[in-house]
Amino acid sequence: MKNKEVFDKTVHSLVQSYLNDTLEAYECRSCAVGNIVAGVLGIKLIRKNGLIKPEPYIEDDPYNDPGLWYKRRKFFTWFNIKKKAALQIALTGYSEDELFKIEKVFMKEWIGSIHDKEFTALVAVYNLLLKIHEVNESEVEKAEVVFAK
Repeated sequence: MKNKEVFDKTVHSLVQSYLNDTLEAYECRSCAVGNIVAGVLGIKLIRKNGLIKPEPYIEDDPYNDPGLWYKRRKFFTWFNIKKKAALQIALTGYSEDELFKIEKVFMKEWIGSIHDKEFTALVAVYNLLLKIHEVNESEVEKAEVVFAK
């Protein structure tokens, strides 16, 4: 397996986001990657009044926002925000392209799912993570035994 620590941390963040009801599409801070970034930065996401926000949420401080990662590809974003977004991406242990692949598969499965969109999208991301981290079949079987306990 490639980067076991990053894989474990990522899976933990995503499972926690599913269990905490903070995994949701169409909002960069609560999507799969937003939750990965939040986990790495130690930002707690909460659902309040139907919206998922960092706790505490400081409206005038974009730097505590785990959705900032997405602004990296926006050409019109201020340079200092792009730098912070690049740092968020680097801290995840994934390349920018890998994170956008994760986001793409998350959104594709979310949109295509009829029932339990969160779970369907989470499983799709997990399967992509297995490929990114080059996890072999015996390692998956060991992980399943751990989750079954």
